[in-house]
Amino acid sequence: MNGFLIMLKMNMKLMLRNKGYLCFLVILPLCSILLLNIPTKFSYDLKQDTNYKIHELDKEDVNVLNMLNIRMALKVYDCSQSVFSDYFIQELSNTGSYDIYRIVEKDTSLSEAEALAVESANHNSIGAFIYIPENFDQLILTGSGDTGVALLKGSEDARIDILSTQMEGFLKSLSQFSNISGGKQEVVQKLIAQTKTSELEKTNVTVRVGENLNLSKLQQAQSTNIGYSIAIVTMGFLFSGVFIATVVVDEKHNRVYSRILVSNTSLYSYGGVKLLMTVLTTLFQTLIIGIGICLFVTTDFGIPIWSYLYFVFGIGLIFNTISVVAGVLTNDTLTSNYIAFFIWSISAMLAGLYFSIDAAAGWWKKAALLMPQRWFVKSAEMLMAGESGVYTLFAMVTAGFMVIILSAGVLGMKLTSRQ
Repeated sequence: MNGFLIMLKMNMKLMLRNKGYLCFLVILPLCSILLLNIPTKFSYDLKQDTNYKIHELDKEDVNVLNMLNIRMALKVYDCSQSVFSDYFIQELSNTGSYDIYRIVEKDTSLSEAEALAVESANHNSIGAFIYIPENFDQLILTGSGDTGVALLKGSEDARIDILSTQMEGFLKSLSQFSNISGGKQEVVQKLIAQTKTSELEKTNVTVRVGENLNLSKLQQAQSTNIGYSIAIVTMGFLFSGVFIATVVVDEKHNRVYSRILVSNTSLYSYGGVKLLMTVLTTLFQTLIIGIGICLFVTTDFGIPIWSYLYFVFGIGLIFNTISVVAGVLTNDTLTSNYIAFFIWSISAMLAGLYFSIDAAAGWWKKAALLMPQRWFVKSAEMLMAGESGVYTLFAMVTAGFMVIILSAGVLGMKLTSRQ
């Protein structure tokens, strides 16, 4: 037992003298939690999450993000700003199929709207643009059939054909109102008002299908922020593990490892020291993250802080151990650095930390479940959705990864001990 404690003490002293280790122990975890402070607002208030809200834009260059692709984003250039145009836009919104962003553009021609649409499409995820001319009311009242409304494509989305059909239907309704009223604007407005009062009340009911969780836009934005922070802190875990692996490699090259095995210290005792160093490193990094959240994070990131730290400790233990085992198996510090960087970059991408993989191919989703970060985000989303058994599930996933990694580490130590 004395030998175990002496080895642990000497190893920890050696690590704490290393500036690189301290960087990944303290600085990088603190940087990662700052990403939790990304505002969960885009160009409108996410808390007002309703299918039938028309989002009013006060200027042309407001960014519109449609990351989830559930409802197609529409941008409407409303040059008319009348009862007629409002009825037309509201009917489109009431279908529940579109997120509509309206901007009032007085004295704007169709060619100018097309130029604005091209510029906006290059910087936003907008499916289509609708142009409503300034004389929209007069064109409806004349009953000529030409309303001046134009549909401009912002992407190659199959839903645009459905949108075009719906637009024709709503414009035809306005034309019928005009024919009934004999072209009198006041009568048309009364007919529109009567139509609105006689509409059935609509209630959205969301149904969970398969593994999909029903999250609000706010929760989806919070989940995205969590993914960004985990992508950065994973680098800290992997490279702090590399420094522990460096100690193992140096001990082998300097014959310290051989002298330890010649003494009364067993191979498992030696491995236990490295594992305990990994646990202590992960615990300290988790503590730093917890302190950083209390001091610097001012936004609600969707889950309790203790739940976040619980998940952080789990993946920290996994990735720190992966780096140590990589060093044991390769017996080379530079190679273990390459492996750590490769694991960090590929696992974060496959896990969907940078972008949603809901629409990805089936093989991608299956591969994502092999990444610990995917289970972190999945567990956080389950908590947001009020699911039960989340902590047990994550503990079992962590235990499964650790069994596989430690088995590879023990095998590697036995093989290298014979060299």
